[in-house]
Amino acid sequence: MKKNLTAIIAVILIIIIILAGIMLSPKEQDVKKPSEPELANWTTFFYLDGDNNLGEDDIQMMLTNLYFLEQVGSTEESHLIALLDRPENGDSQVFYIKRENRTEIPLTEVNASWIDEVNMGNPDVLTSFVSWGIDRYPAAHYCVHLSDHGGGWRGMCWDDTNDGDHLSLPDIETSMELIKIKIGRNVDILSTEGCLVGMIEFAYQLRDVVDYYVAGETYGIAGWNNSGNYEPGNWQYDLVWGDLAENSNMTPEQLTEVMIDNFNSVGPWVYPPMIPKVEYSDVMASFNLSKIAELGRAVDNLSLALIEKVTGPGQTGAERNLINGVIGHPEYQHPELYTESFSGMMDWVGTSTYTNYDLYDFAYQLTQATSLRLSEGANPDEIMRLVDEVIIKETHGEDNIQQQHVDAHGIAIYIPYRSTEYNAEYEKIDFAQDTNWDEFLKTVPWA
Repeated sequence: MKKNLTAIIAVILIIIIILAGIMLSPKEQDVKKPSEPELANWTTFFYLDGDNNLGEDDIQMMLTNLYFLEQVGSTEESHLIALLDRPENGDSQVFYIKRENRTEIPLTEVNASWIDEVNMGNPDVLTSFVSWGIDRYPAAHYCVHLSDHGGGWRGMCWDDTNDGDHLSLPDIETSMELIKIKIGRNVDILSTEGCLVGMIEFAYQLRDVVDYYVAGETYGIAGWNNSGNYEPGNWQYDLVWGDLAENSNMTPEQLTEVMIDNFNSVGPWVYPPMIPKVEYSDVMASFNLSKIAELGRAVDNLSLALIEKVTGPGQTGAERNLINGVIGHPEYQHPELYTESFSGMMDWVGTSTYTNYDLYDFAYQLTQATSLRLSEGANPDEIMRLVDEVIIKETHGEDNIQQQHVDAHGIAIYIPYRSTEYNAEYEKIDFAQDTNWDEFLKTVPWA
């Protein structure tokens, strides 16, 4: 009897243990897993570098950008996040932008090593910011928007509190490449608010890591705060991202077109002593980068033909026709003669190395120069055709030929104002390394 009682007790204990286990271990479907952010259609990263004169009280460019973005704010399908840096030490901030306000996010949440100041000229900062944002606000499409001074083929985003460090073209490419690895595909859009960066050199550097590029050939005009009144510049942040909020299903190409459609042409203006001439900020374009490598090869073929022309028989006449007939003086614009230029400064300033010329118009002027017969390998018409394929949409001024850029086509190329101003740093970018354009620039004895 004792044995039977012992067995019964043992069975009861086993049943109790099993039941207790069932009660203590919820079913698999009842286990609460960490919630994952829902996938939006778009996340836009605003890299607002005001750590220079653009962040000072009389301009406040980046705060102005935030003001207009707050007129729209984020939605469930369109996240707007910003990394802001201003002129003082210890004033870097990250924001999630809402309608009429913004929520500050601790810097250490983005990167544990960030305390109160970041170097906006360091590509690691750009990579960390975007990578964190992808994890926090995942989306089907990503736009990275750089806002600051632009320096043509030199890059963007100068940070004065870090000894003038800036994002070079290789820096930006490296950052976008790391983002590409993270998301497993190209970044959808890299858009820019900066001077003179609508160049083949800039676009070519991004060819393998970004699908669409938006930039302007001219000096840009920033929004500013005029005694408490926020005034828009070239970029219409509230209109562009307002359209996206209303139609978040738009494709990357469509969003770049919206950016161009809402571009605000500004001018005429003068900003001495930096730009001691009347200027007009009137050009912006969106680029399809899938065709940019082919355009680069066409420019390479043209470079070789031009080198042959200015080093062979009759080189003196060829040089004269090229410089005085095809290119012309950057201070003088004409609707038919000379290549459209964007940044030639009066030579007494001594900083004319930002000179950019319209690539399409340069090719067109070559077709009109009957005295410069090029070899069959060079085909200016092919360059014009490819520019038309690369440029999705473009806007430029049309009224005053002395101020507006009537012959702009959206994509510029570097030509120094004189030989002494050729900058060997140019040879560090992909376009110079992959083409003979830099060899051509060094061959011609510019004025």
